[in-house]
Amino acid sequence: MNTSNKFTSTRDSFLTSCTSLFGERILFFCTTGSTARFQNVTSWSDIDIILVLESVTPDDLTAIQSIIKSISSEIKIGTTTYSHQDIVHKHIDPKTHNMFQNIQNGKYTPQINSIGIGTTITLAYSEILQANRVEFYKDMHILRREIMKDSDLDEQKTYKTLTYLIRVLLFHKHQWVDGYFETWNKATEIELIPESTKLFPDDILKNPSGKTERVALYRQLYTLIEESSMQILHQD
Repeated sequence: MNTSNKFTSTRDSFLTSCTSLFGERILFFCTTGSTARFQNVTSWSDIDIILVLESVTPDDLTAIQSIIKSISSEIKIGTTTYSHQDIVHKHIDPKTHNMFQNIQNGKYTPQINSIGIGTTITLAYSEILQANRVEFYKDMHILRREIMKDSDLDEQKTYKTLTYLIRVLLFHKHQWVDGYFETWNKATEIELIPESTKLFPDDILKNPSGKTERVALYRQLYTLIEESSMQILHQD
């Protein structure tokens, strides 16, 4: 079974188990991230899922974790679970805000969508901008704490955080991107960051001994992103 099929099979097993357990209580189920884009990277990518139930109890959350543990796969499943009221009142995190936009743009196709997320339930551009600003500054703090660890930093966490920060800046410049490849390519194309700083997951996985050199790159990118944010995040 190839990599994409493994991810899809694991996702389908999770969806089947959730449907069996929750039935019509599931209002929305959407795979996001690299699995939805068929850009999975072995030993790197997770399966990211947004799940909306009619209501959510602590027992429901426990049951979801039990389903994940019962699936025999080395691939990690990450779920963000909401109630219908969370969606109606927009009590959602910034990455879910972005997911709304990606559904509207046709980048993601929900497996279940009985409440019209992305069609009847939408978000204004200004709402997504504001949510991204909040998340941006939180993630800048996370990145700052990681690069302070020097060679002991969590490299996957650092890279994913950098990618999200770059994506937010691109979004504020009206560049609609998603995923590592599209984000870093567009960022260098419009000269948000230099071509010499472009980095992909495979570059990290294939050269683990190069971490020390990449730490210097992460510090350089942190400075560039911080400088760019002073202008970009306040122009809208």
